[in-house]
Amino acid sequence: MRDLSKYYLEIEKERGKATSEATEYLYSLFTDGIYKWLASIWDKDIGGFYFSRSAKENEFVEYKGEKLPLLPDIESTSQAFGALVDDGIGRSFDDFPTTMKDKAVKFIASCQDPEDGYFYHKQWGKNINSSRRARDMSKGVGLMSELGARPLYPTAIERIEASVKGDSENTTVPEHLRSKEAFFKYLESLDINGKGKSYVVGHTIASLIPEIKAAGLADDCYEFLNATAKPNGVWEDELTNVSANGLMKISCAYSALGKRMPYMLNSFGAAVEIACNAEVTNLDGITTVYNPPFVMLNLFSTMKATADEENYALCKKMIIERAPEVLKRTADNLKLYAEPDGSFSYGMGHTSFTSQGQPVALPGLPESDVNANSLAQGARERTLIALDIPLSPLFDEKDTKLFFEMCGEL
Repeated sequence: MRDLSKYYLEIEKERGKATSEATEYLYSLFTDGIYKWLASIWDKDIGGFYFSRSAKENEFVEYKGEKLPLLPDIESTSQAFGALVDDGIGRSFDDFPTTMKDKAVKFIASCQDPEDGYFYHKQWGKNINSSRRARDMSKGVGLMSELGARPLYPTAIERIEASVKGDSENTTVPEHLRSKEAFFKYLESLDINGKGKSYVVGHTIASLIPEIKAAGLADDCYEFLNATAKPNGVWEDELTNVSANGLMKISCAYSALGKRMPYMLNSFGAAVEIACNAEVTNLDGITTVYNPPFVMLNLFSTMKATADEENYALCKKMIIERAPEVLKRTADNLKLYAEPDGSFSYGMGHTSFTSQGQPVALPGLPESDVNANSLAQGARERTLIALDIPLSPLFDEKDTKLFFEMCGEL
């Protein structure tokens, strides 16, 4: 582990003892158990990371009356590589052994369907929801790019763009993206303002933004989101952890569209309340800890892009004044999801059984999962960034060597 004593002293000098101590408390939750656990779920034969240890240690899982295989998946592989870079195992993707990178590229490429350009897994097939399909494509293409490779065939995004330009038939374009009318009918069917619905619906829309833009429907999506926004800054009548989680997903959609949200200050205030106020927050998943700082950074990014200096200054003041409180609350909340195998779980005392509707672990076990590891890391990093506190990697060269040895890739 890296010695962070000088790092904490610098924070104390710049921001005071309370902020320094709260930062140290937050970092203390992250140990070398993280990379040791990640090494245990790398499959050097397939070239991917499993979602969880129970997935690697068990061949099948019962799901909806079927016996389905448990195998590595693209999103877990992408999240694991990204987390390892952010935490210092590699300063960049270039620092990973060539054999490890080549295996990952081969695994991802093997999932692409030459007929429609999407990426499908052997264990799940094509009968998956739209967010699962969109995420596997974006994560797959993104990681391949980071590793210096490209997909073997045109992606679904490229095919949608070609269809819109009239360069090809639209048979591979999802039906809800073939016209404005079909798109609005689809959006309205999701019920974004329904109680407890904004998170799932916001997630679906945010996942589809690359496809929406490729289909030429970005302005229509923006129109729909604005029309359904509530003056309280979220997309439901009440501010709860669920509506705040929905705000995070919807803020991602706005950010990807490059557009301002209609009730910016109220949305930022909602994120601060969820981050700080235990009476508002119901911790039913680690996303509740991750989402508030994510919203803050999305809004800061939008404010910068639109030269909204007044709101930017107001929001910065709002959060920095509460720095020790925000850091301690974030650490207290993350601690509830720490698992003895080294990292964090999606739920308190149990991992998530499914990811985007597909099985990725045995149900109900107190174990870490790759998604929660990334969410915990993201909660730490994004909170510090929102507070203008510099980040420090967790691991040093000795950790890097040990990790690759444990993976069998050195």
